[in-house]
Amino acid sequence: MKGTVGERISQVVTVVPDAENPFKIISINVLHGVDFRYSMKDIEIDGKNAYEFTIENTRTSPGRYLDQINILTDKSGNNPISIIISGNIKPSGPGTQGYGITPNVMKQ
Repeated sequence: MKGTVGERISQVVTVVPDAENPFKIISINVLHGVDFRYSMKDIEIDGKNAYEFTIENTRTSPGRYLDQINILTDKSGNNPISIIISGNIKPSGPGTQGYGITPNVMKQ
């Protein structure tokens, strides 16, 4: 996620289970969880279950961060699905306006 201090910076990531191996999410945890928050909702895409994560920056000072959301499913065993969170927050001022909301789709 890229943007400036004080700007609303968020991203939507959609996790779509493979049609041959559908799964259900059983737990979610984050590595650090300091510079962002997330929400998840069940959605349907083309008649199939999927999961939509909205990830929002909470960092209030310039800098970079790296974090991770780990998703355990009823099919993943000890191998979670990981969403890597990367932030680059610049100081506010002329020439540093942000990038808005960017959708992403992950197929699993």
